[in-house]
Amino acid sequence: MWASRSLRCCLSICFVPTSFDLFCRGVFGLSLSHPLPRELTRPVHVGGVQIGGGAPVVVQSMTCTDTADAQATLAQVCALAQAGCDIVRVSVPTEAALEGFRTICAESPVPIVADIHFNHKLAIGAVEAGAAKLRINPG
Repeated sequence: MWASRSLRCCLSICFVPTSFDLFCRGVFGLSLSHPLPRELTRPVHVGGVQIGGGAPVVVQSMTCTDTADAQATLAQVCALAQAGCDIVRVSVPTEAALEGFRTICAESPVPIVADIHFNHKLAIGAVEAGAAKLRINPG
């Protein structure tokens, strides 16, 4: 059930050609031309952005630059924000990246999520640097 609900949510926000709409209707029993009903959820906040609780759908993306290069990463964050992104996730894999992350959080126009892998010390540093949220991948 979770997978089909995720698929419905994903497909409902994508631009999809009519032939694909017909395919989905036949295979999954979904119509992409009509909005799907949204479930009532508890609101959570990432920085000043509300997710759930009847808020509009939020767009999140992730940068693909080396976070230690704060200016290149910040340029990507600003481009994503200009394109309509509400939240941006940034990888923080090293101490050097954490230093860049401080600058990014201070200058970003949108809330920044720290993507942490395997290191609780980097997670604490990201919170101290101004992360609006942590995504911790334990391995």
